[in-house]
Formats: sequence, C-alpha cells, structure tokens
Amino acid sequence: MNFQFLFGMEELKRYNGLGNHAARLGGSASSLDTQLNYMLNESDWKMIERGMKTPGRSIDSYMGLASRWIRWGHTGARTEYAYRYANKMVLDT
Repeated sequence: MNFQFLFGMEELKRYNGLGNHAARLGGSASSLDTQLNYMLNESDWKMIERGMKTPGRSIDSYMGLASRWIRWGHTGARTEYAYRYANKMVLDT
C-alpha cells in the first residue's frame, strides 16, 4: 500500500497500525478522517494525552511530549512558531 500521511509513518509498527485501523473502520488509510482517528486512538497518543491536556505547562514541555508522539527529529521552527504565537496571546481582564 502507498498512503499519503498527515504525520510521520517511518516506523513499521505505526504504518501497519494505521492500515489495520483503517481496515477495522472500513476506511482508507489515506483519508484525513481515518488518520486523525488513528492518531487519537493509538497507544503513543494515550501515553502523552494527559500531559498534553494539562494547562499551564511550558512550551518546551508540550514540545517534548509532541516530539515523543510524532517522532520529530528536531523542533526548530515549530518551537520558534509556538513561542511567537504564545507571545501574541493577550489575556482580556
């Protein structure tokens, strides 16, 4: 099979997991809906989900969790973007 991926599928376990998940759902592994559903149901997400949903953590903490989940080699521009975005946030009181 040759899929178009939303996120890294370099690992055979993850690649096969998506294919099996799609088959269980009766969907296509190339579809955005199937990939998103798989991402939120795979064990790697479940391992970091609580940390990602914990408010008030540092950007570096969230980026570290995301890196473990999505398997980024480096975060460079992603981290820079996250800091720029956070700095533009304004709390109305």
